Amino acid sequence: MIKPIKTPESNATLTGGDGTSTLPIIRTDNEPGEDLVISCWRGNLWDRLSFLLFGKLWLVVLSSTHPPLLIEVGRNYDVMRDNAAKD
Repeated sequence: MIKPIKTPESNATLTGGDGTSTLPIIRTDNEPGEDLVISCWRGNLWDRLSFLLFGKLWLVVLSSTHPPLLIEVGRNYDVMRDNAAKD
């Protein structure tokens, strides 16, 4: 199962209700009035092979709506890159 992991950049933790685990996050400003909440997830070997073979990742959000999301794969996520791209 893919699980959230704490990174050196993590600066907050979200907690859910019954049956959910805590979620280490990076909370930062993208631009004035626009906050970013970033989490890092790691899969086991089977998860990685499954993604490699089938190319699908399923996201389930416990909500009545779907928030705006960005899902990326990579070693690190660079928040400063996103800010520079908007300049």
